[in-house]
Amino acid sequence: MSENKKGMYHSELVRMGPVAVTVKSDVLRSKFKDKPDYVILEIDGAERIYNTENDECADFFRDQKGRTFTLVAEGREADAILTYVGEGVAEEAEPRKPAKSAATKPPPKSNRPPREASRGAQRPQERSEAPEQGKSTPPAANRQEQRPPAPSPETPEQKLAKAKAHANRVANCYLIAFTAADYARTQVKEQLHQDLTAEQFQGCIAMIAIQLSKDGFQHAVPTGVLHLKNGQGAAK
Repeated sequence: MSENKKGMYHSELVRMGPVAVTVKSDVLRSKFKDKPDYVILEIDGAERIYNTENDECADFFRDQKGRTFTLVAEGREADAILTYVGEGVAEEAEPRKPAKSAATKPPPKSNRPPREASRGAQRPQERSEAPEQGKSTPPAANRQEQRPPAPSPETPEQKLAKAKAHANRVANCYLIAFTAADYARTQVKEQLHQDLTAEQFQGCIAMIAIQLSKDGFQHAVPTGVLHLKNGQGAAK
């Protein structure tokens, strides 16, 4: 794995909700024993190393190198699933959450895309309904493998919209960092009776913004108008 790419686990992908990914590699086997297969994804312009949660999550990305589509991640460990939503970028202003059942447990395994039965088949755009209580779920080997439909070329308008959305997210990260730095400046003045210089204040903003990005929180920042109130942001 490249040291320049930050690793990510299924739980982080779950927190992103509907998210557009570009598959940058085939499914790769880790050189470390007992480590999961992984695949390199581009999310919001940054390449991430996604460690697959189980075999079916790995099968989801097989033969998808070069594709860009939106997916939703749910569940964990053996119950982890990846659901194909559609081509292109997910809605940015108010991301929808995947449908959840009344139970607190992850969705049944039957809702997951089944393991690959034959290359060239297509994954479903929507998962099948959960099996009724008391009915058995057919084993993965007996279920038909489906993959996303054939890709359509991304239009210039779609590329421009994606670039604008990413630029807005970066700008909102700066606003959040500015608010946090302003809070730090106030505390320094009240408790230490000192004032930050302009250079120190700008350095504080940069440090916070960089740390937000390194820790992966940039992806959680909305692309809509961010209203800052009492040190917190709320998307319009």
